[in-house]
Amino acid sequence: LSAGWFESDPYEEERELRVEASGIETLVVEAGAGSLRVRGVEGLKAIELLATVQVQEGEEEAKETIREHLVLSLKRSGSSAKLVSRFAGERSVNGGIKLEVRVPSGTGLDIDDGSGSIRVHAVPQDLVVLDDGSGSLRVTHIGGDGVRRE
Repeated sequence: LSAGWFESDPYEEERELRVEASGIETLVVEAGAGSLRVRGVEGLKAIELLATVQVQEGEEEAKETIREHLVLSLKRSGSSAKLVSRFAGERSVNGGIKLEVRVPSGTGLDIDDGSGSIRVHAVPQDLVVLDDGSGSLRVTHIGGDGVRRE
């Protein structure tokens, strides 16, 4: 990290996405740098995402970086939903995306995480984690066959 990382707070923007969960069995997550928290909620009828995008640049530069490089989507495809979160492009971005996801209890998870911490709570189905980066993994109240790391 550059010395500038510590000189000021990062610029932040929040984004909210939602997809109806009827018929969705699994949420597939492809996340780049940042943290991921997933919580199962009894009776919830949708998959809900609150993303906090942080970029360590001045406000105008950060807004341009987010506009040009942020990839953030939550889409349904058959019996699954896919969440994609990363910065794209040739230029390295000094920032990350904090993801807070609420899913209906009973939704399976398949997580491919770049770097950053992963926290999963109260998801009574299987959890598959392909953690090809760095960061911690904390899982509480998981059902099914538990956690499988690939």
